[in-house]
Amino acid sequence: MNGSPAHVPLFTASGLCSQLGTTEYPARRFRQLITQWLRRVKALWPECPAEIAHDGNRLIVKSSLACPAITTVEKR
Repeated sequence: MNGSPAHVPLFTASGLCSQLGTTEYPARRFRQLITQWLRRVKALWPECPAEIAHDGNRLIVKSSLACPAITTVEKR
């Protein structure tokens, strides 16, 4: 990430729905699944920088440099 958020389309031919192989779900159900998955992730990683766009057609992922899920431990 170069500082600007990535906008991942959900329902285009190469969108997340197609990539996950869940094209049999209606759009509304797929949005519900993504929301549930994000809720689970955010229960363990509250600062997770992903969210569904207000229009419901994209997943917006921001850089996690400020709030990484896993931090590295320096070897001594």
